[in-house]
Amino acid sequence: MKRVLVFLVCFPLVTGITFGQEKQSDELLSNAIYQEEVKGNLEGAILIYKDIIKKYPGQRAIAAEALFHLGLSNEKLGNKIAKEYYEQVVSNYGDQPEFVRIARERLAVLTTSVSHKEIAIRQVWTGPDVDNCGSVSADGEYLTFNDWNNGNLMIRNLKTSEKKQLTFEGTWKDSSQYVLNSLISPDGKQVAYSLYKYSGSCDLRLIKLGNQTPIILCSGMEDITPSLWFSNCNKIIVQKYDIGKKIWDLSLINIASGEVKSLIKKELAPGPGPQFSPVILSLSFDEKYIAFDFPDPSENGKYDIFLLPVDSKTEIPIIKHPANDRLLGWLPGSDKLLFTSDRSGTTDVWAVSTFEERTFEETKCILTNIGDIFDPMGFTRNGSLYFSMGTFHNESFIVPFDNENGKVSINPRISLSGMIYDICWLPDGESLICTQNIVEPDKSWSNTLHLVNSKNGDAKAIAGNLKIEGQIRLSPDGRSVLVLGLDKKRIDGKMGIYKVDIATGLPVEIKVKQDVSQSNSVEWDKEGINIFYTSNDKIIKHNINSGEEMILYNDKRLLHTILTRSFDGNNLLFDVLVGFNDEGSLSICNFLIIPETGGEEARTMCSYSSVQNWRFKRFALSPDGKYIYYSESGIASGDNSTLCRIPSAGGTPEKIWELKDYFIAGIGIHPEGKQIALSASSPGIEIRAIENLGKKVAEIYSVDK
Repeated sequence: MKRVLVFLVCFPLVTGITFGQEKQSDELLSNAIYQEEVKGNLEGAILIYKDIIKKYPGQRAIAAEALFHLGLSNEKLGNKIAKEYYEQVVSNYGDQPEFVRIARERLAVLTTSVSHKEIAIRQVWTGPDVDNCGSVSADGEYLTFNDWNNGNLMIRNLKTSEKKQLTFEGTWKDSSQYVLNSLISPDGKQVAYSLYKYSGSCDLRLIKLGNQTPIILCSGMEDITPSLWFSNCNKIIVQKYDIGKKIWDLSLINIASGEVKSLIKKELAPGPGPQFSPVILSLSFDEKYIAFDFPDPSENGKYDIFLLPVDSKTEIPIIKHPANDRLLGWLPGSDKLLFTSDRSGTTDVWAVSTFEERTFEETKCILTNIGDIFDPMGFTRNGSLYFSMGTFHNESFIVPFDNENGKVSINPRISLSGMIYDICWLPDGESLICTQNIVEPDKSWSNTLHLVNSKNGDAKAIAGNLKIEGQIRLSPDGRSVLVLGLDKKRIDGKMGIYKVDIATGLPVEIKVKQDVSQSNSVEWDKEGINIFYTSNDKIIKHNINSGEEMILYNDKRLLHTILTRSFDGNNLLFDVLVGFNDEGSLSICNFLIIPETGGEEARTMCSYSSVQNWRFKRFALSPDGKYIYYSESGIASGDNSTLCRIPSAGGTPEKIWELKDYFIAGIGIHPEGKQIALSASSPGIEIRAIENLGKKVAEIYSVDK
């Protein structure tokens, strides 16, 4: 198995899953990487890496990779020996240029001598229950997080790993509600948090540690996020978001009186906005200014940074640059404001003094090649920054398949490169159309359409101006593909439905009458004359030529619904959410069928469990029309994800293939039924800390004095 690992410590990872009979050294390496990146078992991974280097010194590519990961694992643990392993890669493996390059990059981050002024990046928390919706306490001892098994707020002792439940109103039964964002007070005695309800409203609540009775500060909001505490713990800054009007509001709440004062309101460009990712805020050490970053529509949503006087509604631009600049915050007790920027080609940490008006030229680079910090979770008093980063593990492959007996073989296996989330065979039996997650020039991730040759692995991007936001569907004649997507050139930022010509790669929008911003799936009819799409709680049939529409089905249980045409084309298959399991971690869905003309009650084909994420809900029809294949997810509760099938008329599900710790992200059955293309993905989160930032900043700025 050929594996190329060209990534940094703090960049999303793409690794392989070992399924076939590989060489022993490669199997050991894959197992070690699995222990390191998926399980977070760094000590166990280190032992395996050392064993590989000892047993297989002659396999230089394997040895270099193992040595690099020895450095990586030790760096995550904060061990000083990491530097020595990187140096060995550079000194002894000149014939492995990629690993020499990334080892040098890690050495550039680490200082040449060990001292109390060194910047160190330390892994704080990894594993299946990691959550990044909370904050770190000022003393660095605790971290709040959400328990998605029950929707409640938790607190974790970072020294002992002990966790404690703080709230008890979260539930996935009946009137479901759950905690989302939380913020620990400066004195560490209370936590502000947002409680979201499936009725569509949101509360801002306060819980005092040691007291299980929450205090409701605000209620009936659409979207509210606690973002900043004042040092005396009597006032809090919140972000409010009006989903309908696309208005972002920064407000101050007096906890004692309940008074709410709006500080500033800003209109957002149409399309996705801070409801998915609240802007980052920081309070100056004298508590007179609020720093915040905000997307600039004229720069394709890249962020600039502003200052807002607490007693004024006029913001002051402080970092305005074509690059993507994201706020980290003021160092505690300092006038130095830290932010990340990709202006140099890599994502680096920069600083700017804010005691007087400054210009871009007076910013200073503090730390290079940090990678993408997804969510800053706060500074501790000593200047350590806690943050989360994403870990993405993905592999797609083609393996033998026996449709008649429902057998998937893991050998031989043809690997497909890239982070693929959807796979569909073209009629020629050689080409595949898929969506692939790529890094955009602004460092954001997006799904794009790719045409892949299964024989030689050649891949070509098509409809490059589209960011795909839903599942793809091949037209009945096999010449075009139907997608939901965002046109990068579209000013209003609205999602649309597009027909993409596979030969030319050119997309044409099919203009429908209803909003598709919350839709995840579209489908053709059997003649390619009509399409089906979802909007809110309706399935709609749209005539491409006339534009006429009819409501085919209406059901409030339509949530992240996936549409699939039946084999004969006379019916439409789709799923509805009917409830949650006892832990709330998995959705219980019914797979339904209705005539494509409507007018009849939907019939249940089967029930199954799933996560409510369109990337991991998959349906595929067998080429002979006998079976419907689908993915059943159990990963949220530590179970396997399963490839299942039912007869085309419905019935008892049959388990075909299981995959532990990964989601099934793509199912594509070859037109002849003798091969199946599968995609497996395991997105995750880990928490890290950058230590000694304050000392490093002080050292850099002292040079000018």
